[in-house]
Amino acid sequence: MIDVLPDMPKGVFGIQVSGRVRGDDLREFRPTMDALLETGEIRIVEVISSDYEGFGPGGLVEDLNLGFGSLLR
Repeated sequence: MIDVLPDMPKGVFGIQVSGRVRGDDLREFRPTMDALLETGEIRIVEVISSDYEGFGPGGLVEDLNLGFGSLLR
């Protein structure tokens, strides 16, 4: 699961990952990431919860698609 952290300082975007991050989680997060890329420079804080288990079905593939897709903009 990916949750957006509230109350971050100006210019900083925060997320928290927990449980298994599945492909669906990343596909749902993509519009948020695309909007961030439109702003220019991005500062990200990522909190990894103690119950984080890694990628679930399709998670790694979607993560790579999201990352490489961002580079090709």
